[in-house]
Amino acid sequence: MATCNYIPESKQIPSVMKAVIDYVSKEAKTVDEDGIRYLSGVNCVGTMVFDEFMATKNLFGKRDGWCFYHYEQSFAPGEITSYREAHEIGIELAKELFPHH
Repeated sequence: MATCNYIPESKQIPSVMKAVIDYVSKEAKTVDEDGIRYLSGVNCVGTMVFDEFMATKNLFGKRDGWCFYHYEQSFAPGEITSYREAHEIGIELAKELFPHH
């Protein structure tokens, strides 16, 4: 059965947010066997997310304070058939978790 877990991060600073983004964006996690990259975001471009987040925080004078939420999704062996399917599930999950964004 698929699971989704919230991973709390106590250090809510831009450098930690950047490290998390870099970690979850690694090619080994986002590129399938055909070379297709599954990296996107809700209301942001997946490959530019850190810059977009920081621009928004600076625009509204909120550079300090809460920066990000980190969730992971996991599937049992054989539960999904492709990176694409996992990606589509992740996008739908993000829309459900953050409907106002």
